[in-house]
Amino acid sequence: MKPNFLHYATEAQTAIDREYKALEDATQELTKSRQEVAKKASDLLAKEQRLNERERSQDQREEEIVRKEGLIRDSEQARVDRESAELERKAAEKALLKANTLDLENKQKEAELYKREVALSEAKKTYRDELKKEFVNSIVGRVI
Repeated sequence: MKPNFLHYATEAQTAIDREYKALEDATQELTKSRQEVAKKASDLLAKEQRLNERERSQDQREEEIVRKEGLIRDSEQARVDRESAELERKAAEKALLKANTLDLENKQKEAELYKREVALSEAKKTYRDELKKEFVNSIVGRVI
């Protein structure tokens, strides 16, 4: 019976060795798998960090573009305002020139009217003086 027992013990030992070997292989496979998962996690984390950095960089560029567009818009608005102010200034200069011209014409007309008034006044005075002389002469001519 000893050989049978030995045979069973050898078979059991072989089965146990196979189990240990399978367990060791599974452990190695599990360790390898864990290492791969850890590497993938590390790679994904690094990739996520690169993407986040890229996104921050993109956001900064977009902010810079928006800021520059705002400056361009402000600059364009300032240019439009300057052009508008220049047009208004030119219109005001024209209006002032026209007003000065009209004022000068009015002063000339006023001076002309004043001359006419003075001339008319002189003519009236001369006419009255002549009427008085004629009246005096007609009275003196009757009296004499």
